[in-house]
Amino acid sequence: MSGLEAKLADAKRRGIKPGSDETNELAEQHCTSLYYYEVAPSMQVRLGRMYIANRRFKKHYDGIEPGLAQ
Repeated sequence: MSGLEAKLADAKRRGIKPGSDETNELAEQHCTSLYYYEVAPSMQVRLGRMYIANRRFKKHYDGIEPGLAQ
């Protein structure tokens, strides 16, 4: 997961926009990294909201790259 988080942080720093091919590939990598269960796109959206709303998750992601949780 740390490798994917580094890729996400790098994409954010480079200003990669949502909906781009690269962003979509990273989103797919995120889904497949959650091998505990199958992740539908709607569930991935809810996970993203949780990453922002939960202080522990927000601190983790924003510690990797400021604003990454968002």
